[in-house]
Amino acid sequence: DPCSNRIFIGSNKGLFYSDGESNDLMAFPDQSKDKHLHNLSIRSICLDRKNRLWLGTNFGLLCYSFIDSTYKHIYTEINNKESFTDNNVQDVYEDREGNLWVATWGSGIRKYNEIKNTFEDYLNDSAQFKTPIANISLQIAETNIKGEEDLLWIASDNPGFSCFHKTTKKFERYFTLWQDTRYLMLGHSRCLYYDPKDGLWI
Repeated sequence: DPCSNRIFIGSNKGLFYSDGESNDLMAFPDQSKDKHLHNLSIRSICLDRKNRLWLGTNFGLLCYSFIDSTYKHIYTEINNKESFTDNNVQDVYEDREGNLWVATWGSGIRKYNEIKNTFEDYLNDSAQFKTPIANISLQIAETNIKGEEDLLWIASDNPGFSCFHKTTKKFERYFTLWQDTRYLMLGHSRCLYYDPKDGLWI
């Protein structure tokens, strides 16, 4: 298993790993022609159930295969509506059903159909918040709490915290209370962590 006893680290100079025993970080070997694993800024790493690495980068999405050391590069092409609206990927997440979701800088969240090599886009209503940054999504998470099986939790710039209902394909925003009103949104949130004991941390 190429992933056993390894810690993968994304950086602005590509992909590195640690074997957990030495103090050295090693550049991940890339036998491809373009050397994207060494040249792109990697924002997110997702190991899927097929033992592949999905990498969210500043220039699209990479799917790396350990079998033959090759990758598939998915990025915006001119006049190609099936590619990313925004190549700046912030997070890659595989949900409990095996669906791959991508959080982008300005294009909301996107569900990837690997068979068709297409995306389905889901956007927050920017007009509701009167801000162009309503679709800067930074991280996606799930919980194991009963009744939340249909929800994806989203950390983003504005609104800072929301959930996406996969069945209805609608967003629900969460607010903080300030001076007994509900007009103040949570603000900028960057990371989510689910603790089975205490719930979701923001």
